[in-house]
Amino acid sequence: MAQLVNLRFRYEGSDYEISLDFDDAALVDNVVAFDVAARRVAGRKEGASATARVELDPNERSFRVLYAGGVFMFDLAYYDPETDAAAEAAIEGIPPEIAGDRILGCAIRGGVSAVVGQGIRCFQSTHEIEGGWHRFNAFVHCMAENFGRISVVALLRTFRCIATTEGS
Repeated sequence: MAQLVNLRFRYEGSDYEISLDFDDAALVDNVVAFDVAARRVAGRKEGASATARVELDPNERSFRVLYAGGVFMFDLAYYDPETDAAAEAAIEGIPPEIAGDRILGCAIRGGVSAVVGQGIRCFQSTHEIEGGWHRFNAFVHCMAENFGRISVVALLRTFRCIATTEGS
């Protein structure tokens, strides 16, 4: 497992951390997998955490998301613009109160959304490449080239979630 990014932020007197880890061992199974973890590192209830896993299969054109309390999967073989909306709706179904803290839930949602969104863009940019290995290699390269973007989007979507679930 390779930790790609570790983002920290402070909200209402507590410090939080979002990490995105790349599971290089999953490549053996032709799966590109990321673990999204959020934890409270300081403040009230220090040590609370939540995790989710995003598994992208470039050759099958599918992804699945696993989190405490649920799993959802999408087949992108026949992508249409409504897939983005359906994926976002499924991600918003991840309860913000995961691990008893809506900030952790929002961090998980933000990280998952960023990885899935970039995965969809990489599926689209590699869909015409023939041959399993060539397509897989191009997909991994696309994800790697855009990891900086994934990190920024994860943080922005986390903050958007926090703002829109305020008081809930």
